[in-house]
Amino acid sequence: GDFQLSAEVQAQMKARMEKLEGRVRRGSIFLGAVRDQDLIQKWENDCEYAVYGKLSTGQSPASEREIDFYPKTAKLAELTAKSGLVFSCTKGCKGVGDRS
Repeated sequence: GDFQLSAEVQAQMKARMEKLEGRVRRGSIFLGAVRDQDLIQKWENDCEYAVYGKLSTGQSPASEREIDFYPKTAKLAELTAKSGLVFSCTKGCKGVGDRS
């Protein structure tokens, strides 16, 4: 059956939802998912190269991620030599209790 919420709890939920919607509007968070095919299309249309770190299972905070790039035919040395960039992709840490 239905679950009844008190007026107080409903008000708290509404306030939290408004706060969440504000964060989405400001771009602080994104509540969707970007499909791989959309990324590839963006890279094909607007990028010479795209470099990113792959998330791996059980990765510790601040550990280096596996580096991947687009186009797949490129060589990592070519990317860095041509762009003059040096990059590192480490997993962030959301705080002391971060286990993600």
